[in-house]
Amino acid sequence: MGIHVGKEIYNAVFSAESTGISFPTLVDIDGGSLFDYGRYGEGVVLFPLAYLIDRSGTVRAVYTNEEPDYPGKFKALVETLLAE
Repeated sequence: MGIHVGKEIYNAVFSAESTGISFPTLVDIDGGSLFDYGRYGEGVVLFPLAYLIDRSGTVRAVYTNEEPDYPGKFKALVETLLAE
């Protein structure tokens, strides 16, 4: 599941379409998820931020400075985890 932060829903749709992701994406209009799940560095929320969590709830990868390579390594890792 993805979480798009902000009121600009068209950005979430554009990102999903341009990267080819097909998983559900929630829209967080007020940014609360950044505080609930965010990772903080020197008082600033790091963004973009992505966690890849397996079926058992274990965090398998964290992406903090750039978006994951969706069509490449990220997709392959997701497919591997889904096969487990």
